[in-house]
Formats: sequence, C-alpha cells, structure tokens
Amino acid sequence: MLRVAGFGLVVLLLTFIYLYIWHRDYVGWAMYMLRSKPAPKLSEQDRSTLHIWLKENSVQLDTVDAGSGFDDMEPLKAVIGQARLVALGEAAHLNGDFYRMKHRMIEFLVSEMDFNVVAFEAPFAGALELNEYLLSG
Repeated sequence: MLRVAGFGLVVLLLTFIYLYIWHRDYVGWAMYMLRSKPAPKLSEQDRSTLHIWLKENSVQLDTVDAGSGFDDMEPLKAVIGQARLVALGEAAHLNGDFYRMKHRMIEFLVSEMDFNVVAFEAPFAGALELNEYLLSG
C-alpha cells in the first residue's frame, strides 16, 4: 500500500513539474484561484454607482465578428482619441469570442484609426511562424 501511495505522489509531482514548465499560465491561474479571496461585497449604493458608471462609459457592440462594419464602434474613436497604443486583453484564454472581438478591434484600429503596428503575446515558436507568414505569405 505504501509503495502505491509513494508512486502516486511521484506521478503527481512529475505532473505538476510538467504543467509548471510547459503550461505555467494554467498552473499560475490554479494557484491564484486557490489562494485568492472572494471579492468584497458592494453596498447597494456602491453597486448603484458602479451600474450608472458602466452604463455611461461603455460602448455596446452589435457583434464580435470581423467584417461587420464599424458603425457600432464609432464611439470608440472618442475613447481612444490620439492614443497610439491600445492594449487588448482577455478575461480568459481559449475563448473564441474574445479572439473574434480582438480581430474585429484590430480591423477597426487599422482601417478607421490608422494604426499600423500590432504586437501579440505569444510563444516564441508561434511568433516565428506568424512572422514568416507575414513576410512571405
């Protein structure tokens, strides 16, 4: 019994090392979730204030799909103003809607606001492949 339990611990440790080396973002997320505290409860007044602020400062978009025109994105021009750097993140990895929205946002920034540089967070090997594609098609 002890030998089986020891083997199980070794497998668990090796799995954790593998995940830490090759999938560090997932391990970091899991560790964060395990030690994070729940968000503090908002008072009714704070919740109301936040709701009003969000309503006044958000832009509702009709679709996340690129190639859909930019009429609904026009208000973003005032938000972006003369900025030459716009950071696009996502609340979770591997969510298709986030990537489709980023595609649409990049299309908007390039087509409507004359942005001409796009930088991505990506693994080095994937970035090399993308660079090769961009340079040679």
